Amino acid sequence: MDKLNISTFPGCVEKTLEYIKTALKALHVSAADSEALLGSAGEIISAICAADANGSVIVSAEKSAKGCCVQFMHLGALFNPCPKAPDSITQKCMDEISFEFKYGRNVLSVFRRANSDKNIQEVKEMKEIQIRNHSIKPGDKIAVINEHSKADILARAEALANDDSFAAVEWRIDNYDDVFEIRFVIMPETIAEVRKALGDKVLMYTFRDKRIGGAHPTTCMYHSRLNNLAIDSGAGDIITVEWYDELDAAISNVENAHKGGKVVVASWCTDGKLCAECVQHKLEEMLESQAEMLELGAVCADEETKASLDAGIAAFKAKYADVLVIRSVITADGSEEKTVF
Repeated sequence: MDKLNISTFPGCVEKTLEYIKTALKALHVSAADSEALLGSAGEIISAICAADANGSVIVSAEKSAKGCCVQFMHLGALFNPCPKAPDSITQKCMDEISFEFKYGRNVLSVFRRANSDKNIQEVKEMKEIQIRNHSIKPGDKIAVINEHSKADILARAEALANDDSFAAVEWRIDNYDDVFEIRFVIMPETIAEVRKALGDKVLMYTFRDKRIGGAHPTTCMYHSRLNNLAIDSGAGDIITVEWYDELDAAISNVENAHKGGKVVVASWCTDGKLCAECVQHKLEEMLESQAEMLELGAVCADEETKASLDAGIAAFKAKYADVLVIRSVITADGSEEKTVF
């Protein structure tokens, strides 16, 4: 292991330091270096948490040939500074948003960054996922293939292959006319042809169940078999696991995709009214999936629904800044606009 990202509990110095210690141990950092790092980190974290006990601290540890770098960001200091804190501590929180502790054999130094638009952007983009020679990161767009016939699907895939405005392409296989020809050759052949038509573009492979807005209902077992076609063939880069009632089956699907070396998106969509708290809660529930990314989609018939979706995702990201979330805005005709946060 050479990199580890951890979200810690708000306002708890001891727990934060415990997580940093765990990260350093996982990176095989020596006990002496670890203690030196923790001593310096403890002083600054204590001051930050004294100013804003409700903010989350995000820890990222990375090991390289030059040594180890541990970076942590106090999101509460960025988005919700405590007005009641002493001026000196409040200013400290606002000025020292992120801290990097870098050390080699004989050097331990602390680098501070001033509060600026650049830092805010760094917080938003602190995590990305590498897929082959591509990266998926906040701000990226994902195109959707919703066509029904094989000819239309391949034509759409070819059109998107060189479209640089999209970082990835999702193929909604539940809309494909022959999706249930799994026992024969039609579905496996189509997967291979879609992969070829997309060229080097990242392929996100999705069967959305009718219960959460898809074209067809299916069983968990059949859903697993459909996913396995993309996993075993190597055609799919990202496998979507729908996060509905059968929790054990969904977790099993995630594990199976991981065994096949695939990135996983845990997804949940709704066509009903939702509140920001509901969105945040559902995303937090899906953390149990151990998926690399989470997706939450909603049929946004009005601006109020879209605002609730955005507010819920923002609240979740304030606590879990290192988790990528795909926001899917679904229109009444079934088209989708997908953005990574």
